Amino acid sequence: MKTLRFLLIPALLLFVAACVKDVPAPPGVADGSAAIDVRAKESVTLPMKVWVEESIITGERKDCECDPPCPGLSIPAGGWMRGHATHLGEFNVMESTWEHGSCHLAGNKILITGSHGIWAGANGDQAWWEGDYEVFFTGGFAADLDIVGGAGKFEGAFGNVKGYSDGSGAYGSGFAEGWITIVK
Repeated sequence: MKTLRFLLIPALLLFVAACVKDVPAPPGVADGSAAIDVRAKESVTLPMKVWVEESIITGERKDCECDPPCPGLSIPAGGWMRGHATHLGEFNVMESTWEHGSCHLAGNKILITGSHGIWAGANGDQAWWEGDYEVFFTGGFAADLDIVGGAGKFEGAFGNVKGYSDGSGAYGSGFAEGWITIVK
């Protein structure tokens, strides 16, 4: 029995080794000497909520004038945000910036396009966003914001949050919820 096992084990190993299929080299690599990372990046999609307690207007930028021209109608061009978000925590106010692109008067609302900003956590993680707003003369707004990357654990992240405000809080305060996909 020991002799049989002694002969079968090397034969089995030879058979298994013969069944291994070679991985083809990528184009442009003739001898296959380049390292190939065959591991795919994993990701996880999670619900996302953002609470902006206040938008602080910076005096460093000139306000955006809306089209068509309407005397006295302009929007702040940018500033900082105080708030917090799931998966990020409380904002680092001085690193959580926002800027508006342009605005257009459309009936009973102002359409703001080309907005972008950063939600920055105390640990240095950042989620970057861009999107559009509809601002109503009641002081409320609706927002559609795409998450377009970030820094730290949000590098390569993407997602979308829909936001709103009834205008009863501080300037620019509101709530948004949606989803975010974080690449691991």
